[in-house]
Amino acid sequence: MECSRASERLGKYKAVVRLIAFIGFGWIICTDAQAQNATSWLVPPAGQVCTSRASPSNGVDYTSTSTFTGLVDGNYCFQIQNQRSGTTRTCVNGDGNPVEINGWKRTPHSGFYSWPLTVGKEWEFTYLATSSSGATSSWIKHVKIVSYEKILAGGQQYNAFKIEATNTKTAGGYVVLETAYYAPAIGKIVKYDGGMDFGKSELTSCSPK
Repeated sequence: MECSRASERLGKYKAVVRLIAFIGFGWIICTDAQAQNATSWLVPPAGQVCTSRASPSNGVDYTSTSTFTGLVDGNYCFQIQNQRSGTTRTCVNGDGNPVEINGWKRTPHSGFYSWPLTVGKEWEFTYLATSSSGATSSWIKHVKIVSYEKILAGGQQYNAFKIEATNTKTAGGYVVLETAYYAPAIGKIVKYDGGMDFGKSELTSCSPK
């Protein structure tokens, strides 16, 4: 990918840093690029297949595959396949925030994104999780973008927003902590840590880019 095309995907820029893009992702090295202010979610190309390495809190590592299947009832959906859960579906809204994960609907969503993404931004919202059997639970999610930094994920280096979230169940006060690293150059969370509740995962590949 040419430097100009990479810049187009990154949107408007702010502070100056050095951006290194990788041959393995079809990019070249673009020096003296600028740290970015991500303005919107990037819809994946048709049929894109991504793999990630998952590390559950109570088991052995496994590989998960996500295939972008397109629009379903106004949301963007992915078929998820892995040896732990079999075949499931995840759908996100136009902002990239999950509205369905593994049979559970999230109203309005349970995601990490409030565009544009900028360091220091924080927000809070309430969402309702509803299972296929009708069971429900209400959560308050507080999200903060704490930094923009270089990280390693799946053997690749990315410039990414570090996003921290605290999910508090309204009944009983149970708390789930999450940390996600969103790489705006590819429009994906490349590294995730959900602790004892949701485990960890790292993106390892995507095709087409």
